[in-house]
Amino acid sequence: MNADYGYDEEDEVWEVTAGRSDRITDPRIDTEDRAWYVYEAVNGRNVKSGEATSIPVPRSDDGVEELLGALDEDCREVESTDIEALEAEIDEAVYDLFDLTDEEREVIEEYLEVF
Repeated sequence: MNADYGYDEEDEVWEVTAGRSDRITDPRIDTEDRAWYVYEAVNGRNVKSGEATSIPVPRSDDGVEELLGALDEDCREVESTDIEALEAEIDEAVYDLFDLTDEEREVIEEYLEVF
């Protein structure tokens, strides 16, 4: 689901829009950080139009800031992770699990290069 957030000056509320028409407003979404938190909670989710979902919003702004900070750290960690190295490590673990010989591993690697 594509989401966006912003301040609705006409209604004087922070809101998150999800999809084409779903509008999320709540008295607890009273700051930009809280709107950003809800945006991050729904953006990219697979939710059917009209489907109800629960998003717990921390009571304090400190809680919201802490969670957003943790999300930011996680995003930086994911961006800096060498995915190819992790995949190679997983491949080796699976090969070991099935006691594959070097020749069998080579056949599999050659097959996977086609894709």
